[in-house]
Amino acid sequence: MPYGSRRPSGIGDEEFQWRIGNQDTWMSRRIRIMNPNPFPARPGAGAALEQAWRHTGRLLFQPFDAARWFAIGFCAWLAQLGSGGFGGNFNLPGPGGGGGRNPGMSDPMPFIRENLWWLIPVLMLVVVISVAVGLVLLWLQARGQMMFVDAVAKGRAEIGRSWTGYAAEAWSLFWFRLVLGIGSLISILPIVGLILVLVLPAISRPERFQQGLFVPVIALALLVIPIALFWALVGFLNGEFVVPILYRQRRGVLAAWGTFLRLASAHFGEFLLFLLLRLVVGFACGVAVLLLVLLTCCLAGCLLILPYIGTVLMLPVLVLERSMSLRFLAQFGQEHDVFTQPG
Repeated sequence: MPYGSRRPSGIGDEEFQWRIGNQDTWMSRRIRIMNPNPFPARPGAGAALEQAWRHTGRLLFQPFDAARWFAIGFCAWLAQLGSGGFGGNFNLPGPGGGGGRNPGMSDPMPFIRENLWWLIPVLMLVVVISVAVGLVLLWLQARGQMMFVDAVAKGRAEIGRSWTGYAAEAWSLFWFRLVLGIGSLISILPIVGLILVLVLPAISRPERFQQGLFVPVIALALLVIPIALFWALVGFLNGEFVVPILYRQRRGVLAAWGTFLRLASAHFGEFLLFLLLRLVVGFACGVAVLLLVLLTCCLAGCLLILPYIGTVLMLPVLVLERSMSLRFLAQFGQEHDVFTQPG
């Protein structure tokens, strides 16, 4: 029985103080027996951020272990492999100052027609190599995403165990993301192709932009924006919520999506607030990194662009962002809590 503030007769002061000190432990055990689900009734994004902040500090700095940093950093590097895309900028030449044809620019079509015999095989070879490299990167990224969740949840990076232990889930994630990528290409490429059909002939004749071509090109470009945002949102939700659910339940990516959609429909407001907070945290981290680069005269930027090394240096940010969704999902019950995952 728990004790009140009055000391029963026959009990010494030290024993009485010991029993008072253990009263909370007894009550907490009794509460856990009566209510085995300790998670809050209304999950909160702020609580998830606070828990993620503390978890990141404990994982990376209490104590600091360079070997653990490099091991977890390897998982994070795989999880982001190829996600940065290619940073090339393509600028279409505009009209000259006189508004006429640029005398230094010739029509490329005769050259293309005369060299089709080698241009087509080279183009096909480039496409095949690009697709093969993209598939390998996508497969490694799927493996890395499962490994990174495992490392953050377990507080350690057992690369061999997580590589083989979650192979089936990684393959399921790979196939889903492949279908997702094909779907995005099917929906966007026809519009991009139509834009190119309209724009390419005007490269050698800039005055065509003054003959009503500018408006349809801009309209088609604006049509691409909502489609691209939709696919980007699906990919973001897949990485933030579906991957942790897949890791916890281990029933395939489609089943994980079903679980996520049920949770999101039942707690739409909470998920919306989390996404807004997640965007704010991502923006704040980006500003902090930019300031660090500026304050170090771009020395930090030179290190951050190095493959793998840059990921290790950015590990606190990556672990914090990864931990936010893990802690948020854990608030919905133990079946969504990756930190209680056996193994």
